[in-house]
Amino acid sequence: SYLYCQGLRLHLEKARIKHPNDSKFIKEVMDNVYMDDTIFGSNSLPEARHRIQLMFDIFQKAHFPLKKWSTNSPQLSEFIQEISPVKDPVITSGVTDAKFLGVAWNQQTDRLSTPTTKALKELATGTPTKRKLLRGVASIFDCFGVLAPICMNAKILFQKLWKDKIGWDTPLEGTNLALYEAFHKLLNESSDLSIARLLSPSQNPKEIHVFCDASKLSYGCVAYLREQLNESVVNVSFFIAKGRVAPVRPMSIQRLE
Repeated sequence: SYLYCQGLRLHLEKARIKHPNDSKFIKEVMDNVYMDDTIFGSNSLPEARHRIQLMFDIFQKAHFPLKKWSTNSPQLSEFIQEISPVKDPVITSGVTDAKFLGVAWNQQTDRLSTPTTKALKELATGTPTKRKLLRGVASIFDCFGVLAPICMNAKILFQKLWKDKIGWDTPLEGTNLALYEAFHKLLNESSDLSIARLLSPSQNPKEIHVFCDASKLSYGCVAYLREQLNESVVNVSFFIAKGRVAPVRPMSIQRLE
């Protein structure tokens, strides 16, 4: 995999020299390559068509055929189908359950979400135990932190179970069972949460505002993108969030923050 990635970077570096007008875009592709996947976008259809054609030309010369595509534009889907040098390209467009690198993408609404179906099924079946809790939380892939405040409840409970020396398959009782069921209920109610994929296509002034907070049980931070639309109107969008349980060794809230 190392040789593949380095070979790809070398080829793209040469492509930047050959296509100076598209050097910035090719650099964007280089910075967003994940093994055999890459991601890029555009603010207009003509520009998107040009970039797609360019990607086909560059990767074909390196014998890296681009077979799988995913787009929220039906026009681009047809365009890829027409010009693709690869026979029968696989194109995902206009579906509600598309995925890229594990992130759920509703291409009709152009929103990203965190699937919880597997976690809810794991939490709901069988007897609630520490093993069940871990399996449920581990099945949630939430790279943007959309469910960070909700999953924090499960992480705090999991730490509590360790402190109480509860066995992996010991049925939960009392307060622990109530916390388990409360997390399951909250997760079920939050299954429809989603965020916009496109933060902002404009060139208006933007700022990233980061907030952090801590308690004796956990600490976390959240970032928002603030865009100045005009002198009196601003738009604020969720960017990313992260949360951690507080260390077992007691620390002051000030230090956690």
